[in-house]
Amino acid sequence: MTVRRRRETAEVGRSQPFATGARRANLTFRAERQQLPGGLSEADGLVICLEGKDRTPTTEHGKAHALYDAAELALGMKGDPPGTTELWKLEAAGAASAAAVTKCNPAKIMAQLRAYHQLKGMGPNFKVRADPTGALTKGMELKNFEEQMKSGAGDF
Repeated sequence: MTVRRRRETAEVGRSQPFATGARRANLTFRAERQQLPGGLSEADGLVICLEGKDRTPTTEHGKAHALYDAAELALGMKGDPPGTTELWKLEAAGAASAAAVTKCNPAKIMAQLRAYHQLKGMGPNFKVRADPTGALTKGMELKNFEEQMKSGAGDF
C-alpha cells in the first residue's frame, strides 16, 4: 500500500481515492528494490490520499500503515516462499486498512484495487512481496521466484 499526503493529491477525492505515482525513495530497501517479473513499478502503483507524510502514529498515514504492515507481515510469514503472498490478500488488507482510517467503503476500495491490478495483467493469485521491512526477502533470488510464475499472467 502506498500513501500520499492529501495536499499533494487534492484533486483525487474520496469518491475515487486512488491515483498513480511513485513513492519517495527515502528508505534503503525501497531504493534497492528489485522488480518482480510482471509486477508494477513504483511509478505505476496506486496511491491513496491520506494525511501525513510519514508513519507517525497520530496521522492517517501512520494509522493505515500500523494496520496494513501488521497484516502484510503476518501474510508474508506464512508465504511460500517466506515474504510473499497472493495479491488478493494484500488488496484485502490494504482496502480494510484504508477503510478503517478514512471511513470509506472497503468493498469499493477492494473493487478499485482488483480492477486496476487485473487491467495491468495481475490476477488475484499473482505472487507479490509481503514483507514490510524487507527482512524476510533479503537475499531472495528473483530467478527462484520466476520459476513459480511460469504458468502465465501472474496466476499460479
